[in-house]
Amino acid sequence: MQSLWAFLAALAVLVAVHEYGHYKVAVLCGVRVLRFSLGFGPVLYRRPFGPAFALGPSREPASHRDGEGEAQADQALGGSSSRRQGTLERSEFVLSLIPLGGYVSFWDEAHVQERALTEPLSDHDRAALFESQSLFKRSLIVLAGPLANLLLCVLLTWVMYLWGVEQMAPVLASPVPASVAQKLGFEAGERVLSVGIGGRAPHQVESLEDFEEQLESLRREHLDAVVWTQKAQAPGVQQRHDLPWSLEDVPDNLEALGFQGPYRAAVIQSVSAASPAERAGLKPQDRVISVDGVAVSDAADLRRRIAQSLQGTQAQDMAWQIVREAGPEGVQGGGGEPAVRSEPGEIGEIGEHRSRIRPESLEQTLNFTLRATPHEDRAGVFSARVGIYLGGKEERVTVQSGPWRAFTRALHTSLDWMGQTLKAMGQLFATSESWSNLGGPLTLAKYAGQSAGLGLSAYLAYLGLVSVNLGIFNLLPIPVLDGGHLLAYAWQALTGRVIGAALWGKIQRLGLMVVLILTLLALRNDIVRWWIG
Repeated sequence: MQSLWAFLAALAVLVAVHEYGHYKVAVLCGVRVLRFSLGFGPVLYRRPFGPAFALGPSREPASHRDGEGEAQADQALGGSSSRRQGTLERSEFVLSLIPLGGYVSFWDEAHVQERALTEPLSDHDRAALFESQSLFKRSLIVLAGPLANLLLCVLLTWVMYLWGVEQMAPVLASPVPASVAQKLGFEAGERVLSVGIGGRAPHQVESLEDFEEQLESLRREHLDAVVWTQKAQAPGVQQRHDLPWSLEDVPDNLEALGFQGPYRAAVIQSVSAASPAERAGLKPQDRVISVDGVAVSDAADLRRRIAQSLQGTQAQDMAWQIVREAGPEGVQGGGGEPAVRSEPGEIGEIGEHRSRIRPESLEQTLNFTLRATPHEDRAGVFSARVGIYLGGKEERVTVQSGPWRAFTRALHTSLDWMGQTLKAMGQLFATSESWSNLGGPLTLAKYAGQSAGLGLSAYLAYLGLVSVNLGIFNLLPIPVLDGGHLLAYAWQALTGRVIGAALWGKIQRLGLMVVLILTLLALRNDIVRWWIG
């Protein structure tokens, strides 16, 4: 139920903002708006809003279906003399039955014919028609909806960063061997404290994302800096790492520097059935401390050791030493050295907070021999797999930003999401398999409920990301979408010819079929995921 309400609330906000973009720019351009609808189909609720306006010759009001009479509209215009100019109306706000979208209805030639006005329109009424606007104004009105969604993403993420975002703590994983990061002396488990540029005061690092942003800025501008860190084994001692990037040949991207994201302990989270790990006797929560007699620093280091055990297409045996905890009844499964009772106190896992071990708990060191299974990822390319999901939970922190910092982060995040959305949409036409990744309303509802359960920041991030998708989707050059209208206006601007009403109607129906097919495909994917999951 939480997913349903969170999804409906998200849909209401995103559609309302999209349609309000159309509405507001239309009003600013002098176009009369007849109806602002949230949803399609039968009307559940209606009420007039906005200023009253006169349309055509004097006759009975055509759109006051809610019971408000002509006298009220006269009063809104300041007197009954306005009645002689024509029928008095106001824009109508409605809620409709099907909540999967919305629309804004403008005063246009179709409505003029529908009303069957017996007298020619005045110049004032003619100027308020949508078709009477310049091509530039009509394009702005159409473009305003998607742009409103993109701007909404910036606003939502700005509030999200002001409120506070849970991010990964600035605790480093082991660097890639022979990389810039390793050459500069970085090690697994180091906590980044601050970054100083030139002679300026060091900037405190709040999260791993903050550290990566600063590294990217330094790398791009080739600025010298000093990174201060702290090792878990020496909590009171700061380590200095000099980054003389103005003198060195710096890689073209941040990943090439050799940093591998957050620190995660080499702890087994799950073991696949009938895998080499299960056959050897490994169990969830086992902590790997060495492979072939060499200490394992973290999960990234262990993954690298597993990969290195594969020579061509042949895997070599590995000798793993693990630590397993159990109750007083003893350790179940596996063989190894005698159990050692741990003393009361805190375990000092690097970058990981752990509760005190109870005096009655047992900890045993066990030795295993296992061999990875070669897996052909693609033609001629093999990887080694042992059948475990690896990595302890990373430490996380809540980071709040000031107004300006929150805005710059929101802008960067929004642009990044726009790029990811465009890339994902481009991949839909690259391979047929990509269409199976298309998500529909059930997927959106699922993620709406999950994000709402995680707190305000997560829900705002969900709204922002969906708002970006909605904005960009509506810009696709498909008739019936905003992008289709813009494409028609571009054709008119280039050729000087307007697409005929009959032909445009057929094109619109074709576009509606395309959108319906995409919707049904997304819904089919949702149902498949539902049954599989």
